[in-house]
Amino acid sequence: MLLNKIAWAIFITAIVTSCNRDHKKETISNYVYYVWKRQPGEIEIQKLEDIKSITGKDSINLLIREYATNINPPPPLDTILNHIGKDIDYNSRLLIKTNQRIDSLNAFQKKINSNDDFLKTYIKTFTDLRDFTIQQIDELKMYRSSFKRYSESEDQVFCYQVLCQYKLKGHAPDTTSKLVKQTFFISPDTRRIFLVK
Repeated sequence: MLLNKIAWAIFITAIVTSCNRDHKKETISNYVYYVWKRQPGEIEIQKLEDIKSITGKDSINLLIREYATNINPPPPLDTILNHIGKDIDYNSRLLIKTNQRIDSLNAFQKKINSNDDFLKTYIKTFTDLRDFTIQQIDELKMYRSSFKRYSESEDQVFCYQVLCQYKLKGHAPDTTSKLVKQTFFISPDTRRIFLVK
């Protein structure tokens, strides 16, 4: 009975520790082997150092710097969200008007059966404006969504910044080894790589 309880406790401990295992080294190794198209033993990871856990607050600060480039001092988050909302409204109204203009120009072109290059170019300027406006709206919505998501969970870790130094063993004819240093941004579950610098 006691032996059964001990075995059960060891089993539970093994499962819990394996579920909480840090996969940073495994994830980076897999990435490095894949990118450099190397076989096991051809790459030696020499150093793996956690630089920083990037939280929601860190992400907000990065987004504010990106969004408010050349604005000193950077505006507070509430002001930025207000401006983004106004920009989305303005661009949405512009998109409606642009689509109406494109529809009326296309109807006019069909009505007069014209192959006029000027009219085609004129319509193309509105379709380019439409595409640009759609892109702007999508980007603004992405900013707003990111700001809101990060502000709701400022202490949550969204990624890990890890410095990795590894040695690539050379191939014939140049058998010189190469030392590589890269910074990896890894998902909170340490199984995906978001960015490599």
